[in-house]
This record gives sequence, C-alpha cells and structure tokens, in this order.
Amino acid sequence: LPGIVARPEDAPRSALLLLAGSSEPMDGPSGMWSWASRRLAVEEGTFSLRFDRCGVGDAADFDELTQPFSFSRAMLQDVADAVGYLTRASGRTPVAAGLCSGGYFLLMTIVAQQLARVCALNVLSWAPEIEDVPPFANEITSPEDLEVVEERNEHSLKRRLRTWAKTHMPYVVWEQLGSVLHFNVPGPLLTRASRQTEVVLAFSRLDWEAFRLQRGEEAVRRAQAAGGRLTTTLEFRMDHSLLDPLARAAVLPILRNLVRD
Repeated sequence: LPGIVARPEDAPRSALLLLAGSSEPMDGPSGMWSWASRRLAVEEGTFSLRFDRCGVGDAADFDELTQPFSFSRAMLQDVADAVGYLTRASGRTPVAAGLCSGGYFLLMTIVAQQLARVCALNVLSWAPEIEDVPPFANEITSPEDLEVVEERNEHSLKRRLRTWAKTHMPYVVWEQLGSVLHFNVPGPLLTRASRQTEVVLAFSRLDWEAFRLQRGEEAVRRAQAAGGRLTTTLEFRMDHSLLDPLARAAVLPILRNLVRD
C-alpha cells in the first residue's frame, strides 16, 4: 500500500496511525494529516503513518474511476496491516486517530486489539461487523444525512419499528433489536472495542446529536459499566469533515493528548 511516514530525528516516543474518512486520500481532511504528522514528529517525537486504503488515492485502480465503498473487508485488512507495519517500524505500540469511516475501522477487533489507544472522530456508522454496514452507507456524508438516508432506503415497516423502538423501548431491547435487524446501534461495537483498547469518541455538535439519537449516551454508560475504557468529548469548533480551519485547529490538541498519554 502507498503510504508516508513522518519520523522524529531521535528514537520515537510514540507511534501514530492517521486514517482519513470515506474516500479521502492519505493527507486527510484538507491536508491536516500531512502537516499534523510533521509537527508531532518535531514537537512530540511521534513516528506516524498515513496511507491510502485500497480503492483510494494512490491505491486506486486507474481503470476503475468509481467511488469506492468506504466499509469493505479489504479496506479493514489494509488498516490492520498498516498497524502491524507501524508497530514493527517504530518499535512502539501505536495509537490511532480516524475520521468518520476511518474512526470506524479503528474500533474493529482486528485493528483495536493491536492499538494502545484510539480516537474516533465523528463516527456515524456503528455496525458491529463490517459485513453489516448497509450498502447505502456511502450516501451518509454528514450527520444531517443519517436519518434521511436510512428512511429512504429502509422498508416502511422496518423504519416504523426502528423509530418506535428507539424512542419507546428499554435500551437493552433497542440494542437486541438492533443486533437482529441491523439498526445503527452503537452499543455492541463500543462495548467490544473499549474492552480491547482505550477509546476516545470525539464529536462535533451535529455528530453528537446524531449519536444521541441512536441512544449513544446509554451505550457509553453500559460499555463503561462493563469495564470498557471509553470516554467522549464534544468540540463545538469541529464540523463533520473538518473543513473549517478552526475545526482542524481544534483537533490538533486531541492528537497531542493521544500521543502523550
């Protein structure tokens, strides 16, 4: 896979994997991963890796000019392989940060079990297995899209059941129904991931509201009660895709804390 490392001059004090969202190339949101990795190498002694998953950027097939599906098993394996490389190259157990689908990959077992800490930024999809991510997930590019796209693609009976269960049923029933009917329920994935590594969920205001609509706050409490190492942070300066310069400025301290702890 094509990738770029940023190395400190001396022996690294930390190792960091940076994952972009959706079909963004390795430089991340508006190039943030590029300049952040260089700053962290100089200021924090961080050995970092950013790379293109299959179908994206320099890892794309020139003859297939299509939008890649952002949640494929092949992409997940690419991420797991990248963590393995970073561990060997740096001599450190890595931490990782990922935006949206990039954050989702970091919560999957094959990746999370190799990491010391994870920061998942503005995640919208919570399927416990990669094969359970619905085919319409690529249409969800912002928190405002979430409910609209789900309603447009779901059968009317399933849509009504999902809405009723989410608002009226006890949380445990909502979670069980979600596992059976593949609703977008955060609980199972968060509980499993936070038992394997330390997880920080960082949200913009709109992404936090989307998380709350999926009863995410209850999912976090249940994961913590089950022994999960899981915290959340809300950053009002962030937008979903980190397009605003103030949003990217707000994420840099989050990355610093990730490599320092």
